[in-house]
Amino acid sequence: MRDLLGLPLDEALRELEAEGIAAKVVEYKAKRELEGADDWRVLRAKKTPEGMELVVSAFCTVIL
Repeated sequence: MRDLLGLPLDEALRELEAEGIAAKVVEYKAKRELEGADDWRVLRAKKTPEGMELVVSAFCTVIL
């Protein structure tokens, strides 16, 4: 399996599904909302007995 860090959430989930690995997604949200956030990215991928835990956060991928 390739490194999942920094990948868009949907891409990381497809990678795990293709390998038959269950995923638990944990959203990290800052106290202030990130204006213009248009994507969720993987911050941490941790192997667990149940599969893989992905910590994700909102990101702005389009810079104006």
